[in-house]
Formats: sequence, C-alpha cells, structure tokens
Amino acid sequence: MRIAMLTPYAGIVDRGAENITKELKDQLGKNHTVDVYSWKETEWTVSVGNLRPNKGFRRIHKKIFKHLPTPPFLGPLWIDTMFFALNFYKKMIKEKRGYDFLIVNCGFWGGISAQLYKRIFNTPFIIIGHAGGHSEIFGLITKPDGFVANNLSTKKILDIFDITKVKFILNGVNLDSFNPDGPKFSNDYFKGFNENARIQSPKILCACAFEKFKRVDLIIKAASKLDKGTLILAGDGPLKNKLISMGEELLGDRFLYLGFFPHKDIPKLYRSCDVYCLPSIGENASVALLEALACNIPIITHKDQNRSYVIGKGGKLIDVRDTEKFTETLRKIRVLEFKDLPRKQAEKFGWENIAKSYEKFMEEIISE
Repeated sequence: MRIAMLTPYAGIVDRGAENITKELKDQLGKNHTVDVYSWKETEWTVSVGNLRPNKGFRRIHKKIFKHLPTPPFLGPLWIDTMFFALNFYKKMIKEKRGYDFLIVNCGFWGGISAQLYKRIFNTPFIIIGHAGGHSEIFGLITKPDGFVANNLSTKKILDIFDITKVKFILNGVNLDSFNPDGPKFSNDYFKGFNENARIQSPKILCACAFEKFKRVDLIIKAASKLDKGTLILAGDGPLKNKLISMGEELLGDRFLYLGFFPHKDIPKLYRSCDVYCLPSIGENASVALLEALACNIPIITHKDQNRSYVIGKGGKLIDVRDTEKFTETLRKIRVLEFKDLPRKQAEKFGWENIAKSYEKFMEEIISE
C-alpha cells in the first residue's frame, strides 16, 4: 500500500504530532511505502514548497489582529496549515502522485486537501486527533473516512454523533529509546543548574508545558509539605516565571528548575528520578506518561478514564486537587512495590503495536 502522511512541521520541530508521524512512518514503512509531506525536505520528509511566501500574508494578518482577539480558525498556525494543504494539493495534481491512503496529521485544512484529492483519485483518508484540539475536531466537517481518537472520552462523544468511523488508538512510545537500563544524571549534574539546591530522594519530576491546564502549581504545593525530597521542574511556557517563584518560595533549596529539556535527553532524566507527576486536567493521555512508564518510573496523576487506561498498575491515580492526599502519595511512593509494573504497562503501547492498529483500521476502511 502507498501511504501519504500530511504533517506540516515534520522534520522541522520536535513535538508530539511530528514525533507521532516519524514513528508511524518507521513502523508502517516496514510493510508499505510511506511518504511524509512537510514544509521541509529532509531524509524522511518530502517538501510541498517553501513557507517563506506566506510571510507577507502573515505580516498583514499580524497588523489586522494586533489589537483584536484572534479567532482559532484565523490564528497564524491555521493560516500556515491552510497554505500547506493548498501546496500539497497542487503538488499532487501537478505531479499526478497516486496513493492508496492518506493520513492527515494537521486537522481541518489537511482534511480539506485530502477530500479534494479523494474526489480525483478516490483515495480514502483518516484524520489523527492527536491533540483533541479545534483543528482536529473541525476536521470532521471534511468528511474523512475515519478519525483516530487518542482518548476514550473523545471516542465516546463522537460515537454519539456518528459522523464517521472512529477508532480509539492511543499514542505510542518508543520502547528502545525509553527504557530503564540506560544512563542516569548524577546529583552533581543537577547541582550544575543550581549549586545551592539540595538533591535528595524522592526526586519528583514534572516535565511539561507550563500552561494553566497542566496545574503544575498543585505539585509544588503538595511537594512543599514533604519533610524531604526535591521537586524538579523541566519545561517552558507562559507560567514559567510564576511557577519558578512559587517553587522557590515554598520549597526553597528543595526546588530545582532545569529549563526546557532536549527531547533526546528526556529518557536519561526520567531514569534519574523516583516518580513522575502530571497534575493536568482535560488532557488526552499524555505521551510523557508513556515515556516515564517505559523507563520504569511510577506515575502520580489525576484519576480519570483516560489515564486509568494508560497507567494501569504502573502508578497511583488520585484527585490531585486534594493536597493532603497528593502529599501522602508522594511520601509513600518510594516504599510501594511497583517492581517492573510501569515498564510492563508501557509495553502495551509500543509503536509496533500502535502501528498495527493503524494498519488494521486502514484495511477496514478500504475493504468497506
């Protein structure tokens, strides 16, 4: 089967959608021919053109919305994706490239382009709802042949409306890159970020974007009530300064901020800590949870349907809004006997298994 994947920033940035695309290409490429279309030509992507021509349009866009709220469908990312989808369609028509299946990883505008392509080549397509955001949900308007829901809640809602065929497929984890047996960072390495920091167990890690819905303040409050232990934050975002100030005020020298951490070093960071915490709400099953599990690090996160499915027996699910309960769970996490349960849970979601689910879903659609 010849498969085309549409991911505008594949090979350019290192984020969830782009990593998903790379892993799927590698796995599906074992049995199929897979081309990934992006803004940039790399060893694993095909360029649809240059993003530069859009700069003039974006300057005009910035002036118009400088003092006005920008609707989601008119944001800069949406505009770039619109041009990307248009360029993809033009390239396919000009070069008469035929595919058996399209996988859209850029929501609404990718769906528009895929639907136009389908009308000429009769090629089915699916949209990946990796972020559960507006663009992916609006993509249903384009009438895809299937939609991949990355959490149970989204699938349950979409099944009610019966717009298209919906398949629940969780994001995967690279079990080779994320494993419990690799190197770890020493305490001296951590002290290189702050020589006055006290690095002691339990080392509690929270690595994420510092957005409001991540609720990082809850882990800071809970950790501050421990008698010992170091809270390590890694990431960036609009709440960075506020969270750093809060951590330093409540935990003093038991707080350490690492800044934005390169993804290639994240496995080593997980292995260097005793527990990974993610207090977020209203979020899909975060890839970070799977990565930590794969390194055999137990998880503490908010209890909901999606994360109960992901974590299994590899951690503790609690109401993270209950500070006393959160603190008590942190206090007990080291003495709990998890053994290799986190790693075993992660192995269910290795990319090889996830790719097989995609393959089966595509075959179901083609056979109908």
